[in-house]
Amino acid sequence: MKRLIYLMLLTITTGLAATAARAETTFSSTLAGSPGSSAKCFGRLTLDDSETQLNVYLDFSGLAGNEVGTVIRNAPFPGGVGPVVFTLGATGSTSGSFINQFAVTAQQVADLKAGKWYFDLNTTNSLDNRRGTIKIYAPFVANITPAQAIPPTVTTATAFCRLIISDANNQISSTLTFSGIDPNDVTAFLYVGARAGQTGGTFVGQLTRTANQLIDITPAQAALIRSGQAYVNVFNQSFPTGLLRGQLVRSGKDWPDFDGDGRADYSVFRSSDTVWYNLTTSGTASFRQWGLSTDTPVPEDYDGDGKTDIAVWRSGPAGQAAFYILNSADNSFRAELFGQTGDLPQVVGDYDGDGKADLAVYRYDVVGSQSYYFYRGSAGNPQGSITFVPWGNDFDIPLPGDFNGDGRKDFAVLRTTDSTWYVLPNGNPSGWFAEQFGDFNSDFFVPADYDGDGQTDIAVFRPLARVWYIQQSSTGTIRYAYFGIAGDKPVVADYDGDGKADVAVWRFSDGNFYSLGSGNTFSAVHWGMQGDYPVARIQSFPF
Repeated sequence: MKRLIYLMLLTITTGLAATAARAETTFSSTLAGSPGSSAKCFGRLTLDDSETQLNVYLDFSGLAGNEVGTVIRNAPFPGGVGPVVFTLGATGSTSGSFINQFAVTAQQVADLKAGKWYFDLNTTNSLDNRRGTIKIYAPFVANITPAQAIPPTVTTATAFCRLIISDANNQISSTLTFSGIDPNDVTAFLYVGARAGQTGGTFVGQLTRTANQLIDITPAQAALIRSGQAYVNVFNQSFPTGLLRGQLVRSGKDWPDFDGDGRADYSVFRSSDTVWYNLTTSGTASFRQWGLSTDTPVPEDYDGDGKTDIAVWRSGPAGQAAFYILNSADNSFRAELFGQTGDLPQVVGDYDGDGKADLAVYRYDVVGSQSYYFYRGSAGNPQGSITFVPWGNDFDIPLPGDFNGDGRKDFAVLRTTDSTWYVLPNGNPSGWFAEQFGDFNSDFFVPADYDGDGQTDIAVFRPLARVWYIQQSSTGTIRYAYFGIAGDKPVVADYDGDGKADVAVWRFSDGNFYSLGSGNTFSAVHWGMQGDYPVARIQSFPF
């Protein structure tokens, strides 16, 4: 394993068979000040899909002195003082807000994406001046539909909510949009403390159509949102208990959730007819023919709308291998040339932290030499540049995950010769670590966030012993779960919507999904038949 990691950028020309759909990119910043200050300073930015226009929102309150000038600067190095990029203005008050819109260049977008920009807020009390680094943020999203209402309703109306939590966990910023209904005829409330499919919980506040609406919350409420226990309920006089409902989930999640309700769906790909058979946890079935029998299923949320997109990767020589993606946001089709014969596309995921899955492959070189991760970031990358990261060799299996909880996939491999995991944190080459865990000769390797702390846990399933071994990142202890039998295939995902991956298998012999949710709640769902491929398997090895 090489300890010196080089990150290099290559620019390639990509072919598009159809118009690519992209969603706006979100950024966030919590401005820190003097120790012990109770002031709140929360900044949010959205970059439009053309990456030429930037909307900036900054709210502050409780400052020790009057705000006399706020700018965005470009730091030459982390913590350094850089030149002014944009001026937001001055309010002369201890509380206030800025709403600005700026045209941006490609270079400015690149600097923003690289984390060089920061807010610089100055006050008449220099001890309470504020600074906050601006970072890409994967927002929480809710697809608010009649099917999620309890009980379900019949209407063509829908809504969509995008939500950001401050790093201080004391404020949220919400943007709510409606379709098929007059927003003046309905009311939307945010609740925490209820999972997908549940009502009740604690009322947090009323959501309006104000872009980046600011609401104060408690750290406990922030924790419930992060754990998947929050929802938006839309009601009117005709439906006082709820016309529409939407569970808030983190965009960019890995498990298949085609309806965006926060719970993993049961999904199989049948190579004999190239049809995807999907069953939501609410019982709605859908079928879609997509791909060829020789394609590799790679479902992910590529457009950042909180719904998994049907997608396959088709092997071929360089310049012919491609991802074929059906965007759920607008039902558009994308064909993206990427990779080559021999690559492993199961490593797709969000490597730049913008809430949208990035095209990615893992590539072995000649025997005994370096292997590589290749990915093309979706945030601030209009040229389609490819990043490649040397990590592992031909004895290794790629098993990426977010092991440090920063919202970006980290580069990880399993060394087959001694069952050691080697993890390289994304953006921190010096922070790599190794952990021997499991047995390559007997185990499935099933990394996922089982304890709901936002970090991927190292885990294995030993089918002959019927035991799962999970090293929980939240406590450092090993959890044991007795579940499954020999011949089962792991399909780890969050089926009950509590923000934690559930121990789960798909049984080839009977076509059943078996899962063990929170509180050891057992579930069995018949879906699929012999010969099908349960698509949640791409998150484990063997694939």
